[in-house]
Amino acid sequence: MKYDAIIVGSGIAGMTAAGLLALENRKVLILEQHNIFGGLLQNFRRDRLTFPTGVHSIGSLSENQVLWRYFEYLGVLDRISFVEMDRDGFQEFVFEDTTYEMPTGHKEYAERLMSYFPDERQAIDTFMSDMKICMDRSPYYQIDPERVFARLPMDTMSLQDYLDALTTNLELRCLLAACYPLYGIDPIQCPLVTHFSVLDSFLNSSYRVDEREKAISKAFTFRLKELGVEMRRSTTVDEIICEGRIAKGVRLDDGEVIHGDLVMYSGHPKELVTLCPKLRPAFKWRVAELDNTDPFFSVGLSWSHDVCSSSTKDVFIFDTNDLKKAAQPWKVDTQEVPGILYVAGLPRPERGRYSVVAIAAAYHEDWEKWDSTPTGDRGNEYAEKKLACSEKILRRVRQQWPEAASSIELIDSNTPLTLRDYTLSPFGTGYGVKKTVEKMGMSQIGTMTSVKGLFMIGQSSQLPGIVGTVISSVVACSNIFGADYMLSKIARATS
Repeated sequence: MKYDAIIVGSGIAGMTAAGLLALENRKVLILEQHNIFGGLLQNFRRDRLTFPTGVHSIGSLSENQVLWRYFEYLGVLDRISFVEMDRDGFQEFVFEDTTYEMPTGHKEYAERLMSYFPDERQAIDTFMSDMKICMDRSPYYQIDPERVFARLPMDTMSLQDYLDALTTNLELRCLLAACYPLYGIDPIQCPLVTHFSVLDSFLNSSYRVDEREKAISKAFTFRLKELGVEMRRSTTVDEIICEGRIAKGVRLDDGEVIHGDLVMYSGHPKELVTLCPKLRPAFKWRVAELDNTDPFFSVGLSWSHDVCSSSTKDVFIFDTNDLKKAAQPWKVDTQEVPGILYVAGLPRPERGRYSVVAIAAAYHEDWEKWDSTPTGDRGNEYAEKKLACSEKILRRVRQQWPEAASSIELIDSNTPLTLRDYTLSPFGTGYGVKKTVEKMGMSQIGTMTSVKGLFMIGQSSQLPGIVGTVISSVVACSNIFGADYMLSKIARATS
């Protein structure tokens, strides 16, 4: 059988692209190597609790905001259970001796900053104004085909250089940059536009997903089947078949050949290079030179105390006020605690207990000894090291919330190898390619490739996070149907 489009990977990028294509009456097939659809949208259960794999908070989901409109157009919005985070403090940043709570809403955010730093009004106004200028120009973020993306001088600046020029107040600079664990690039390397895009999205509005009620992955799966999309799991693609420099389909690891007019790949570009030998040598070299964002070590916790503040806000616990030092991945053999610990809980308790995850950037090298071992069979030494790391994080969480300490228990943990095995992400990288200022031109991977009919989608293609990943699929489909047509149709349907 021949398909109009074959999509490799069933994460948010693959499912979004499938929905957009199906709405244009294309015959679509999704191929997923794991036995569960959803990629990082998946959740899993341990000890009768539900834990999210990769989606802990989502921005821009209030009515008429960017992700709300894309989800509405795709027909999944009403199928997902969203719970708004604490508007008065959706993010909490804990430094050595100071805690800051930041609200949603651009005006409210600026006013809170001014209450903390009353002498820095001009710097704060400039920061907010520059963020608005940066985000207002994007036709895909604003869903407006009339907008033209124009380059700005600040596009080539790092977040750190921008903040250094903005203010001499070290505490304000730290706070303005402190959400960078949400995209995995430290302020020294991070392009300013990346930081603005993530922060702006969450300031629009911030939500948790109630994974027990209506999970995103299930909502998309049901909707895509309604649209006639075929979905196959436990199916590994071995090669993208080309005739000359034109994609013609895929070959599976069991030898089956599936023909398609288009192929969209939603994984890491280093895997794409392996699958498609027809890509130009220059692209292969470019991909080989790219750095990855850090992998994660994470723990799943049971929290039975009556109050769980991390269920309504993202909490960032910094071990030091030195952001450069804090940004270094956790060296588990020599550091008692990570430089930064990100803590988030599901919005509602389950049988009197909250599900809470605590996540730290990690070194793949600390776990590469077990690279060639299969999941679930890595031996006692691995299990002991994993448990020792988990207990260090557990102690740090209990220290942060002493009133609930006795109610917090360790349920499960995941190393970088876990994420690698389930998502085929090289070394377990959390946010794909690291798009740094130094390698900005090299790391900006477009959705179109040198092979006709082969498209690259996902967070390594455009911007990190749910919004950036969804936009990558919209851009890819715009390359097929035309940006004016695609954006105008979405705009009319969701205005």
